Amino acid sequence: MYSRGKTCLIFSFFLVIAMAMSSCASFDNPLNITYPKSTQEFKNEINRYRSVISDKISSNKKKSKAHLRLGLLYAHHRNQWQDYDKALEHIERSISMDKGSTTDDNVTNLLVLLKSITGKDTGKISAYRRLKRENSELKSTLKKLNELEVEQERKRRLMR
Repeated sequence: MYSRGKTCLIFSFFLVIAMAMSSCASFDNPLNITYPKSTQEFKNEINRYRSVISDKISSNKKKSKAHLRLGLLYAHHRNQWQDYDKALEHIERSISMDKGSTTDDNVTNLLVLLKSITGKDTGKISAYRRLKRENSELKSTLKKLNELEVEQERKRRLMR
């Protein structure tokens, strides 16, 4: 579906967003996000947040944050079990559970990138591609019409 170059470009944008979200000094980080360093730490963190989600006593706000955190963990480049589909699923659940508050722009950007990477884009991206393709076809048609007009004018001059 995507060429290798486009996939690399999308992945590069995702990495930039992930790095921006994980920087501590220049980014207002309300969730106080730090990422595990080892494979075992990733496994422990994922299990910890899964248990928060499955806990019936946990509040919706706590579960929403756990879904967001799981999404970020699944999308992280150091995670051995990196899974963009799961990351997208958890971030979407987080947003749907926390409808009362406004969604952070960085989370929205990550959501759009994950949808692009997984092929489950927002519709805006596919609409843009469709319009770009139609625009290209129209330009090609106009070019052919201009060539026909020039050819027709040349034939008119020969007949006079």
